Amino acid sequence: MDDIARRLIQPEALKQPKPWLWSAGLGTDVLTDIETASLTGGSSHLTAMKAHTCALAGDAKSARELLGQLQRPPFGKCLPSYDIAATHAALGDSTLAVHWLERARSERNMKLFLVSQDPRFDALRGHSEFSAVVQQLGLAKSGADRFMLSAAQ
Repeated sequence: MDDIARRLIQPEALKQPKPWLWSAGLGTDVLTDIETASLTGGSSHLTAMKAHTCALAGDAKSARELLGQLQRPPFGKCLPSYDIAATHAALGDSTLAVHWLERARSERNMKLFLVSQDPRFDALRGHSEFSAVVQQLGLAKSGADRFMLSAAQ
């Protein structure tokens, strides 16, 4: 994993309040790093990270443009459905976020095991459609919920 991706998915950074990139003083640097990586043969995953970062920064127009690019990948390129869902969640598009999570589920996307604890989906936790996807994955209770239940027993 390259340094850019590592900076984006640091567990400490994910625990910070949204938008964590800006609160950590990383927002502009991360966007610049993603842009540089894209110029050197970046992937659809980098584009998804950039779209999510733009959405968190309040640049919905750029985020939606990048999402459009992701939905027209070159032939044979895999779509980062889970990350597209996270970007829609950051944009406040709960219906599209759930749609892309369902697509990620049908693709058996390995990132889905994180969905019940991924802070990027916090805004969706009260939506019944999101809860249904989480239940279908067998993740109806988060790790913290399970711990609290077992401790109470």
